[in-house]
Amino acid sequence: MKLYRQQARIEIDGDKGKLTIKRYGRDGDVADFEVSSTESTDGSAGTATVTIYNLPKAMKAFITKKANCRIYAGYKSETGVASTLGLLTEGTISSITPNTYDSADKSFTFNVKEGADYSGIKELKQKATTSVRTVASQRSVNSAIAAYSKGQTTKLSKWKKAHPKATNKQLRSYKTTLANEKSAYRKRVQGQYTKQKTASKKTKKTTSKTKYKPLTFAKGTKASSIIRTLAKKAGIKIYGMKLVNDKTYTKGYTTSSKPYTAIKSIAKACDTPVTRPHGQLYISDPSTKKKTNVYIQESTGMIGQPEKQDSSDDKVAHYQVVIMLRRSLVAGAIFHLKSLAFTGWVIVNSSQWDISSDAFTVTVDVTPYSQYLKKQKKTVKTAKQKAAAKKKKKDTAGKNKLKAKRKTRSKKK
Repeated sequence: MKLYRQQARIEIDGDKGKLTIKRYGRDGDVADFEVSSTESTDGSAGTATVTIYNLPKAMKAFITKKANCRIYAGYKSETGVASTLGLLTEGTISSITPNTYDSADKSFTFNVKEGADYSGIKELKQKATTSVRTVASQRSVNSAIAAYSKGQTTKLSKWKKAHPKATNKQLRSYKTTLANEKSAYRKRVQGQYTKQKTASKKTKKTTSKTKYKPLTFAKGTKASSIIRTLAKKAGIKIYGMKLVNDKTYTKGYTTSSKPYTAIKSIAKACDTPVTRPHGQLYISDPSTKKKTNVYIQESTGMIGQPEKQDSSDDKVAHYQVVIMLRRSLVAGAIFHLKSLAFTGWVIVNSSQWDISSDAFTVTVDVTPYSQYLKKQKKTVKTAKQKAAAKKKKKDTAGKNKLKAKRKTRSKKK
């Protein structure tokens, strides 16, 4: 059975209830609408831009900021029995542009931030409690006496400069005065300490002081363990995770940013892309993914020929392909492409879906899968070599330090 009739639907759960706008082919039911939605493998939340035309004002009131919005797209059979309509993306309305209801087309636009918004989650902290003395220690008393003694020495030097013709008798007299002052100060401070010490026997000598420090992980912790812990504590839902290179943090790890930013940074250090297909978060190794059962060529939805992209910094080939809308061609998906420019399996780097009266397409940036795997293998090998060299250097330094320590001990004997 052929599925060729385009269909799309927008659902919004607003303050005043649920609003549903449907589109069949080029026509809408209560209003017409256009959608442009993007996603990539850098972990950033995709954004969908929706423009609605000629929506009754009473219905427009349903569309408010922070309202949940779901966009569906697909095809149905001629009879309407079979359908591939499914979720294209879901998120919250982040902004609404001023409407043009006074103009002829009566349109307005709003943006949907796809998936859960993790940007507002604050940096994670851990509680640290320390004990603080309630009374001075003997060590602090000695420090105070030493500081006073230093002050007396300075005082004597100033007196000598002010009295250059002073006799030995006068100098001895002044020194005696300073000595008596120092003795009196010592007795006073020591007496205060003894009095506090006696009183403190009946009460606590210390008090607890609480501080909140950045979340830290012990030496030798795996990246996957850190990501899972951060996600759990921050309430970030990960639908799937498989790291390319599960890095070991030999010196431990301390968070210095918001949880989602830290997760993306760790994933990048592990050479693993972060994707959010249909708003769901995945941190996965593309080499372990199953290839989709999608074969794209001119007879199965490819529009025109792929265009090779020149501005590539990652040293692999990139092609831009326009295809009739398929929800499965998300960032990270692997499908088979047959064209004049390239034939073989490719992996999607980014996707852009467009729904309008003129388009029902997905534009993908793809890289030959074999090139992607070759580059990934080389990157992981280099990372492991660097980690091994770093460990070897650390081990050698530790051995040399131990030898030097033993040598010093043998000399003392």
